[in-house]
Amino acid sequence: MNILYNISDFCINISYAEGFGLPTLECMQAEVPIIAVKTGGLTRQVVDHRDGSENGVALDVEVQSLVGSQQVPYIYEDYVSCRSISNAMIKLYEMDPAEMKKLKKKVREYALSEFSYQKTVDDWDNHLEDISKTWREKYERWSCVTF
Repeated sequence: MNILYNISDFCINISYAEGFGLPTLECMQAEVPIIAVKTGGLTRQVVDHRDGSENGVALDVEVQSLVGSQQVPYIYEDYVSCRSISNAMIKLYEMDPAEMKKLKKKVREYALSEFSYQKTVDDWDNHLEDISKTWREKYERWSCVTF
């Protein structure tokens, strides 16, 4: 896959129900800008939470569909139009080569700093430690209200 990432100009992920988006993260590690819908974990990848800049082109959700089953009562599927996707592609293709080079470096730096193995382990450890220390203060007992 790394060969394909390295010959790519950009990566497109327009999944309508994406949890995290591992392929887009892999692209980012190979200095490939991404085009992604701002949904689920893709939002954190395509938008740099530190300064609000984009790591390619962040597409706004244009249509939401409510779906579900007996196991999952409801979940939104987020969609974007073909026109928005094509405009994003054109935007990256028309980007100045110097700007594109700068964007590629930024994308890789962001992926390595925000999604490194050590940072993920440390964040998970800190989160679990916080839960174990503060669960009593944050715990809300569930109750059933009938009408």
